[in-house]
Amino acid sequence: MSHEAARDVAWFTRFARILPLLPGDFDPTQSEGVWLHCTRSRHTIGRGAPGRIDVSVRVDNSKGHVGIVHATITWDDRTNLAYIEDSSLNGTWVGGRRLKEAEKVELKHNVVVWLGPPRKEKASAFIFESFLAVDRWVRRWCLEVTLGSGAFGDVYQMRLREEPNRVYAVKVAHYSSDGQSGRPKAEVMQEVNTLRRVQDHPNICAFEEHHDCLERGAIFVVMPRQSTDLRSHFARRRPTIQEIRTSLKQILSAIAHMQVNRMVHRNIKPDNIFVTSTSPYLLAVGDFGLAYPVNLPSTGAPACLYRAGTVWYMPPEVVTDAPLEDPFKFDVFSAGTSISHLAMGEEAFHTGPWDIPYGSTDEQDYFDQRELRWDLMESANLPPPCQNVLYGLTHPDPSLRWSIQEALTFSWIADADDASGQALPPPVPTIPYIDVTSEREGNNASADPSTSPAGPQLDVATKRRSPRLANAMKNGDVEKDGRKNVGEGKKAREVLKKAELRGRPRRRAKVA
Repeated sequence: MSHEAARDVAWFTRFARILPLLPGDFDPTQSEGVWLHCTRSRHTIGRGAPGRIDVSVRVDNSKGHVGIVHATITWDDRTNLAYIEDSSLNGTWVGGRRLKEAEKVELKHNVVVWLGPPRKEKASAFIFESFLAVDRWVRRWCLEVTLGSGAFGDVYQMRLREEPNRVYAVKVAHYSSDGQSGRPKAEVMQEVNTLRRVQDHPNICAFEEHHDCLERGAIFVVMPRQSTDLRSHFARRRPTIQEIRTSLKQILSAIAHMQVNRMVHRNIKPDNIFVTSTSPYLLAVGDFGLAYPVNLPSTGAPACLYRAGTVWYMPPEVVTDAPLEDPFKFDVFSAGTSISHLAMGEEAFHTGPWDIPYGSTDEQDYFDQRELRWDLMESANLPPPCQNVLYGLTHPDPSLRWSIQEALTFSWIADADDASGQALPPPVPTIPYIDVTSEREGNNASADPSTSPAGPQLDVATKRRSPRLANAMKNGDVEKDGRKNVGEGKKAREVLKKAELRGRPRRRAKVA
């Protein structure tokens, strides 16, 4: 754990501070007060005995009315309350009332506690300052465990104090107020703004809220807690062909949504793709710390300006000064490389970025020589369509690499099973008007089914929602998006409208 992460944990686990009421009440080493943390269930207060008995809050040794271990403060995680219990001969006073033997009393915010008879020279007093009453974030959230650390922040598992069953992942990204000793605040906030822009997609991690902690100089980003990522999920086995198809479809769909919002992720890899459900199989792209907004048109900018992320998943053009024609192919390459590593292992490419110095000749050679190993594709029993997709996504030449539209419309990807709420939904049937002509017996009944147009394929939702529209679409008179192929039918529309207003079923009208 880094030094900054250790300080974050100490800050998250605070529940109170003990402040001396008067100068000289506490030991000189604790004259500024003592923080109490919920990582310990008991905090003792007293004069202590150097070398023999240690205490959490040490009272000055000149306070003779204070015992070696005078009182104990405990923290209850279930109720989020602090209590004090007296264990002395001279007594403990809380808010002016002396505690009875073995009595535990709740400590309120800013209450004054006397150790020994109040206002006596040999007694000591302190003020209990509840951190939960002072800080809004700590009042709502409780730290449980550290999930991981990265170059741009640490991630912790936290729960709501009022709803302990609701668990979340909180990313802590620190910023520098002067912009010199660390990342500027605007750069850190870019991840929050990106998450907001790309939220309405089932294959992108949900965003709950964020909090700007001025005391820590950090942004707290709250997201749902995911059980595992793709690397951990497939750590002991290779994905099946169906899992590869579904993974590609959902990941590429998320990239397409980011492209619509003019964002490049730049850090797509198995560690940043989370498995939100195994039955059905659902994925979500997360960690937008390196996401970059694209101002179209973006042609002409050097490709090296987009360099970011992990070397294994970078496209080769980012180490050159050549103009970047399509910045969105950055994520396409990363997606193809990620699935290749899962399907064939880390040896999926002929070379690997082991100990390559940044900007060296070896680094350029690595990017120039990197190519998928076809022999591993055959040993992994990948079908030809899968091989075509992986090669198209990871082509070293960006002009020959597949675009996101080419990948998603490839039949092997487009026809893959997807339970993510239809990552690429078909047009929703709408019924603005249904134009019909006046009733004429036998108008459609006498039509030869073999010569009538087949019309678009109907889905179950259309049949359930409007049987009349389904019949019209089946006969080829109305297209699936609701457009009209027939002439005006004013009289029939009036009949249908009046029947609907009366609450009675619509009278069948023949479609011209």
